[in-house]
Amino acid sequence: MAYLGYVLIVAGLLLAIRTFVRSRTMAADDHRPEAARKIDRFFALGSALLLFMAGVYLGVLRNPERQSTGEGASVPSKPSVPSTPSVAATGELLQYWTDESRAALRQQCLENGKRTAERYPELVEDYCRCATEKITLAYTPASYQELMSKPVEEQKAAIGPVVESCVAIMSKLIELSNEAQPQKPPKQQ
Repeated sequence: MAYLGYVLIVAGLLLAIRTFVRSRTMAADDHRPEAARKIDRFFALGSALLLFMAGVYLGVLRNPERQSTGEGASVPSKPSVPSTPSVAATGELLQYWTDESRAALRQQCLENGKRTAERYPELVEDYCRCATEKITLAYTPASYQELMSKPVEEQKAAIGPVVESCVAIMSKLIELSNEAQPQKPPKQQ
């Protein structure tokens, strides 16, 4: 991300220089009214200033590799440790979920929810899609396999918070579905 800041700084400087040079050399060849040329210069210099300021912000002020001590000097900052492992935040080599591994994870979810799927097949399908998405964002394939080798209680404790929103949505939809179904009258004898 720091490189983006430096690229924006250079782009801003180049655009400002180009605008300045062009306004000096092209003035004789440009047959537009002076107001149109001023507007062009204003927008070009404004864009250059925006690029330069964004570059300073991203490259210098918001650089995650440097942390200001408040005394003018800066020291390398410590990397933050995420609360849950994720592909984007782990220090290990990035591992990506393949389409096959996502499909296997979703199929496992569908098999685990067979009883509920008998009454609410579409809701379980949506839940498994949601849970698969959350799990693949929170864990790498290797960390998920490692988690699956642990006892069931540890698995539930780790995965529960990750899929909590999916469970809440499915529970609410099941509740609403039950309320919407007409109640059967009691059998008369």
